[in-house]
Amino acid sequence: MSVAMPLSVGATSKLSGHKNTTAYCRKGWKKLHEKTIYPDIHYPRITDLDLQMAELIYPILVELAPTGDTITYKGVVTAVRERYPHIPEVARLHHRHVGRRLGAIWQFTEKQGCPHIGALVINQSTKECGRGITEFLDPVEERKKIKDFPWSTVDLGFKSHIKKVRASQQALEKKLKKRSYDDAKELFFDYWSQVKEGFPVSSDAMADLRDGLIAAVQEGHAPATALALKLIELLEKGAAQKELVEGLVYIGEYRDAGTDEPLFDQVKIGFTTKTLEERAAALGGGVVGPLKFTMTYAWRFQPGYAFIAEQRLHGLFDDYRELGEFFSGMDGLIEEWAGEAIAELFDAVSEPVMIDGQIV
Repeated sequence: MSVAMPLSVGATSKLSGHKNTTAYCRKGWKKLHEKTIYPDIHYPRITDLDLQMAELIYPILVELAPTGDTITYKGVVTAVRERYPHIPEVARLHHRHVGRRLGAIWQFTEKQGCPHIGALVINQSTKECGRGITEFLDPVEERKKIKDFPWSTVDLGFKSHIKKVRASQQALEKKLKKRSYDDAKELFFDYWSQVKEGFPVSSDAMADLRDGLIAAVQEGHAPATALALKLIELLEKGAAQKELVEGLVYIGEYRDAGTDEPLFDQVKIGFTTKTLEERAAALGGGVVGPLKFTMTYAWRFQPGYAFIAEQRLHGLFDDYRELGEFFSGMDGLIEEWAGEAIAELFDAVSEPVMIDGQIV
């Protein structure tokens, strides 16, 4: 979707004058993606295996839903084993593990306003759901909702989420690979030549920072990460030497102007002090043609932080860099990952302004 309206960086911002906007940012990022029906229900952090098993269990429950019948925890295990006898993890599935997998399913279905389909699974002895469900809802009433719900319209995206979880975990576990001084110096200055115009510190001041930045790259950090960490240190000390202004970090892609279909599985992560509309027009060449640049996600940052956040994301996604500021889209997962990273690292200084092409 093309940008529908100009979003001025100089416009009134809810960030102005606030030191801590965590609650607002969390709410803003989630509001188009979550619809919590039972906010008191919380499950433990799900694992990769939980997701894989949940993906196998879910269609069994969906088939059962319109019948009004229930199934026991052991019955779920039996059904999964009958359908997927050649998956090694299935052979190790135990009925005591099913509750966690129902929790994994709920983390997906609640966002789409679905009833808790886990209420179909009951204990063989008590003939009712476990306390993880009965403490928060009436399972009998819930099963009536489950029976009437149009489950065919629900898109869970288990596979995409598993892919993102694995990519995130690999990034966290990635070990830094040391570089020689000459390699680090060449890598850093090659990167610096591309981004120096946006760095809010004078070239003279950079001379004092050069050795430390090269040392960080020599230790194995991406140049973008080294720059971001150093700049945030300078901002906290009040040592930035250029005028600081609000800015936007955006994610966008090139699309066919006629069909609005993405042309590549690549997205651009950048920052701007202009409006999203102006920046999109500039990246599209400033002319009406077969190619257009479309903004999909954007966040507004307090003065000085947009460039830092952009560099932090560039460093985080360095292994997925295709060319310059373009990264593999990972079938749409980069945007979600970027949103989570910004919420975690820059909550107090940012707010979402565009989600999935929609101004918020």
